[in-house]
Amino acid sequence: MKKIIAYGVILSCIFLITGCGCSKEKNVVPERIEENTLSGKFFDNQMLDTLEIQNFNIAIEDGSSYISFDVSNTAESEVALEYIKILLYDIQDNLALETYGYIGGTIASLEVKHVVIDVDVELSSITRVAYEKM
Repeated sequence: MKKIIAYGVILSCIFLITGCGCSKEKNVVPERIEENTLSGKFFDNQMLDTLEIQNFNIAIEDGSSYISFDVSNTAESEVALEYIKILLYDIQDNLALETYGYIGGTIASLEVKHVVIDVDVELSSITRVAYEKM
């Protein structure tokens, strides 16, 4: 009887250690994502005089387009600036959209401002971005 109990304990330990033959991988089914629910496009950082424009992103979510970017002042002094003109070009290098990002008057030295713009134009074909001070 002791041998049967000992074999049972040994087999139980083996099953526990090996996971009872179960795979450790979990099959996770991702939630269904609707087409064009969320997509995005990032562009390279650019300098506009002493201002660095970083993390420029075009996001398309539920049919709406958003532009977001950071503006940082790399100068040692404050820069007066109300708006930045943003020019977006498509694959044929045609101007697809001209819009403005509100900066808010001044940017202190080494300050970073985050700008988000809601746009009514579909922007998935944009391939190039240019900026101008206003």
